[in-house]
Amino acid sequence: MKIWTRSALLLCAGLAGAAKWTPSGTDWTFTCGPVTVKVEQALGRVIEYQWRGRNLLGTDGSMFYPGPQQAFPNTWPPPAGFTLDNAVNFGFTPNADSTVLLARPTQVGSGTIYLPWRKYSYDSLSGSLVTEYGIKNTSTDSTAKVSPWEVTRVPPTSLLFFPDGGAVSVTFSMSAIVPAKLDSFVWIQGKSGNSQAKYFRDGKEGWLAQINDSILFVKSFPEIGPGSFAPNESEVELYQESGFIEMEDQGAYTTLGPGDSLSWTVRWQSKAVPRASVTAGSRALVDSARALAALKPSGTLPRTVARPAPILVGPRVDPLGRVLSPSGQALLRGRLQSAPLP
Repeated sequence: MKIWTRSALLLCAGLAGAAKWTPSGTDWTFTCGPVTVKVEQALGRVIEYQWRGRNLLGTDGSMFYPGPQQAFPNTWPPPAGFTLDNAVNFGFTPNADSTVLLARPTQVGSGTIYLPWRKYSYDSLSGSLVTEYGIKNTSTDSTAKVSPWEVTRVPPTSLLFFPDGGAVSVTFSMSAIVPAKLDSFVWIQGKSGNSQAKYFRDGKEGWLAQINDSILFVKSFPEIGPGSFAPNESEVELYQESGFIEMEDQGAYTTLGPGDSLSWTVRWQSKAVPRASVTAGSRALVDSARALAALKPSGTLPRTVARPAPILVGPRVDPLGRVLSPSGQALLRGRLQSAPLP
């Protein structure tokens, strides 16, 4: 078994100019140490997130929805560009050194004022795939309210868990997923079969974890409270269907004026853990997930202003003493300057 060290991740993640986003047909890929990511033209979504050659995602990969679902009561799925039921192709624009990849629709869906975009990068210090999601209100005269919503499909028999922030009151016409265990954490054991079920909960600490076999997968996102939830939604949601279970994290309900955009960042991290720890209620699993989630800068709520450029004082160098490029300095600080909002 290969052992991937922190130094190896540093050297492969763009700080030394080696690992970059590269085109492969209509897809784009990135490899750094044990991590390989593939982004597909349809919706610009991640369809493969590999750890040591094993894809951790399930059917259709990872979606990005506009919440709340009740905003589209008679037209779900949501507008063009958000789901495979209403898919459009995305175009890709790498930055100057190909360490950041911006994905935007090549066409705007008719009848909607929502325009999605995604920006992918890799943080070598924490071993994180960093996705900055955006939604733009393309209307010239209408205000919109929307929440960013990441929907990631994983194998149906996965074990999922997250810190328990408490129950929420949601009206939803579907059977409920029953937790395998409730302590200060929620533990959900996915099942095979054809039944559909949903689960809503307030989370804590800003992370949601999944494990299948012995690979731990953690998603980290800005923590919000019930007062910021979109109507009939929650911070953490799980959905079970034949062939997959969805890990869903949702950001704050945000008002967008004409032409405004929101930006919301989610980080993915993985590591191998002992098989003996893979059980509901495992303190070892909790400690491993918390350790991964802690390797990130402080989150921010969705925002409607462009991020200022990072202020750097003096040259910055990598562990080998080499002066870093501006993008390398940004990665070292755990920050990446935003391109202008689409």
